[in-house]
Amino acid sequence: MAGILAVKKGEAHAAGIHLLDPDTKEYNLSYLSKLIGKDDYVLYPFLKRKQGWIVQKGNPLGIQTVSDIAEKGAEYVDRQKGAGARILFDMLFKE
Repeated sequence: MAGILAVKKGEAHAAGIHLLDPDTKEYNLSYLSKLIGKDDYVLYPFLKRKQGWIVQKGNPLGIQTVSDIAEKGAEYVDRQKGAGARILFDMLFKE
């Protein structure tokens, strides 16, 4: 989110983004349209990401899914509000 806002304010010419819209389950487009303007950006896909967790060596709790985190009482540290990973995991936890 910070990258989009920096471009909007003229503080940056480009920004990497990976923001999931929980309603449409699409990345980036709704945020760009709402915050930058429908035709005021160029989206250039050039990377792919893999999301996951960092777990204790050997994964002693057997964390494989979002449900496992809650069911097994694992400690979970979230990313900051507006981070793409936080938006994704907030949606997964809600589901």
